[in-house]
Amino acid sequence: MRRRVRSPRRLWLGVALLAVSTFAALQAGYLFRTTLDPIARWRFDSASFQSLQKKLPELRLPFPDTWVAGLDRQSVESQAGKTQCYFLGRELPQAPLAYYPVALLIKWPIGFLAALLVLAVYVVKRRPPWSRLLWPLSLVAAFVVIVVFVARMGIGIRYLFPLVPAFSVVLGAVASDRDRGKPRSGASPRWRQAIVVLAAVQALEACAHAPWHLSFFNVLAGGPQRAQFIVNDSNIDWGQGLIALREEMAKRGIRRVYLSYHGTADPALYGIDNVPYMGGVPGRDSDWIAISSYYFVGLSQRMMLHDRRTDRIKLDFRPLWSRRAEAIPAGCMLLFRLR
Repeated sequence: MRRRVRSPRRLWLGVALLAVSTFAALQAGYLFRTTLDPIARWRFDSASFQSLQKKLPELRLPFPDTWVAGLDRQSVESQAGKTQCYFLGRELPQAPLAYYPVALLIKWPIGFLAALLVLAVYVVKRRPPWSRLLWPLSLVAAFVVIVVFVARMGIGIRYLFPLVPAFSVVLGAVASDRDRGKPRSGASPRWRQAIVVLAAVQALEACAHAPWHLSFFNVLAGGPQRAQFIVNDSNIDWGQGLIALREEMAKRGIRRVYLSYHGTADPALYGIDNVPYMGGVPGRDSDWIAISSYYFVGLSQRMMLHDRRTDRIKLDFRPLWSRRAEAIPAGCMLLFRLR
């Protein structure tokens, strides 16, 4: 529209094909398992899909069945009061407005946060043409409004991941800044140097916690054992710690462990000899207990046993809160010696 494209026809064709290619990729990802049954035959749990079902019972959704079911599940979790939010040691019916600012402040690397501060200074001092920043920052604003003010889903910063590429584009513009009115050879290196240095700092932070990036917290949070009481759920514990736990047990010569595991796999499949712990005084089967962070802070969930999943349970580990864990495998499990 600004007449800056060599071949507008090719561009418009690409935009037109984007919906088609996205739809084809979605279908291929689900092996084309789309029944096209009228939604009157479906069983929906969310209020939004049930309302659509009543209004348009003969509607046929041209999307994979499992994908639609997952969208229905997400719609249930997005309903007010359906999904609890853990924030600053308390369970809340929905995410307060402070949830995402605090979560991002402790979950994003210091290098990235500092780069965003440099961006703010850059905008104030350099006053770049807004055409350079309008579209990526508009994307940032749109997702912030949807996630923070509309959905209010306080279970993880992953819902704000689209902010990262948008901010990265803007930071790239800062790193390529040149003084206006000067030739290319007279470019000022300050902004570029600042962004490159902070990108290197971020890389060091990420590598220091590799490969357990999901449970990463920056130095402001004071490490996973402290930060888990600020935010939890998919910010730290998605059941990813079994391999790390197995390696820690092997290193310490632990043959069997009491285990309160938050995940959907049987830990025995990973070679972990365990006795599921669901409360009470531990017996003599092991001198060690491993606890998923999710259960440790007091959140409730169904637990995976050797042959089934339990009903939703809530465990009380407050007597261990004052103790320092012997190890924190994957940053999401806490290993304690019982005796």
